[in-house]
Amino acid sequence: MRFIMPLVCYEWLPRNSANEFSVIEFHFGHYIHHLEHLCSQAVPHFDIHFDIQGQISMARRQNLKALGIGLQTHPDLVAQIVEVGKLSLRDVERLSATCKTMRTSLPRETEHRLRSVLSKYFPDALIELAYTLRDHDALVSGSAMLHVLAPGHWEPGDLDIVLPESSCTTFEAFLTLHGYVFDASRQAALLRLYPQTAAPAAFRYRCFLKGERKIDLCYIEDSFPPLSHILTYHSTAVMNFYDGSELVCLFPDQTFAHQYVRNNLAMFNRRLQASLEKLKKRGFVQNVGWMHEWFATALDEQGEHVAPAKLPTIWRQPVAL
Repeated sequence: MRFIMPLVCYEWLPRNSANEFSVIEFHFGHYIHHLEHLCSQAVPHFDIHFDIQGQISMARRQNLKALGIGLQTHPDLVAQIVEVGKLSLRDVERLSATCKTMRTSLPRETEHRLRSVLSKYFPDALIELAYTLRDHDALVSGSAMLHVLAPGHWEPGDLDIVLPESSCTTFEAFLTLHGYVFDASRQAALLRLYPQTAAPAAFRYRCFLKGERKIDLCYIEDSFPPLSHILTYHSTAVMNFYDGSELVCLFPDQTFAHQYVRNNLAMFNRRLQASLEKLKKRGFVQNVGWMHEWFATALDEQGEHVAPAKLPTIWRQPVAL
């Protein structure tokens, strides 16, 4: 029997310096359908001949071997060309997987970025800061961590730290030790912008200042983990944190793509609108819909709040300062 059957497959054709090309696609049709039909007929064994027909598309390309060798031997040049410091950390991971040179030159990019951001606030106490965060179950969050994960041509304006209410005395002593003073005017402004109760737990702010560096402490009731407050932020873009041991991004697929969805739990006001406008200026695009719609399978039993343990993907990377 003879059939003219289409078949889809992808292959590489041999190439040389005179003919640099690769096969784009052999495009055929319903190969599997015909075979399934034959099997269903339970016909006796016989030879089947296939006349395969199709088209081959070839795109000529330049020989870039010399350039590739040059890039492999000059990783600093690669960093300048691709602006590694402006790539998302997921893209840095992908770049690291391209060759041995990248694997050896980029593995500490996360540590470098985190140190660069935090050293502006604690230039001589990064290790002490990491210990203090771990000891008090405190989380550094907000735009500072977004800048580490998915940077651009912008800088965070302050440092947000979420921690249990019971840690207030010792953590504020740590800030005082490193030159920070209470900022009454900034705290009064935050009191006007944010009510001091929010689902799922009540919270309060304490603001500190040293020169131009601003730190906002957000205290949460001890019966709730600090992460529960981060999940009330205005959008998925800022739901990231550093806990003294690892950097975590709760919504990596959107955040690393410079996208986000709004949080249905965040009350809309002028402050929230200004925050969303700031995200837009920083190159982030809002997706249609709400967080509880995009991540419906991750909602808690009440169907109101996202449970981190139920999220489909969480990006995390251990970091030692």
